[in-house]
Amino acid sequence: DSLKALKEKEKELSAPEPKPEPTTEVLFLCSYEGCRKTFIDAGALRKHSHIHGERQFVCHYEGCVKVLKASKLKRHFLIHTGERDFVCPHEGCGK
Repeated sequence: DSLKALKEKEKELSAPEPKPEPTTEVLFLCSYEGCRKTFIDAGALRKHSHIHGERQFVCHYEGCVKVLKASKLKRHFLIHTGERDFVCPHEGCGK
């Protein structure tokens, strides 16, 4: 009996495992040039797309090293033209 039981158990262990069913999950691919990221839902892709958003611009005034978004650049120029000549009230700051 024990030999018969061992042989049956051995057959059960050697039985092929069932293959997993293929997934029908839709992946969303970022269409930005050079970006090959994929996302499982449209919301995640939309959130990711913000990193490819507005380009960065460098202030062209001499000595200024600011890098800004286009929407902030115009306001930043006011500092250089004197229209926004705010000075830090703390002694020795100079900004």
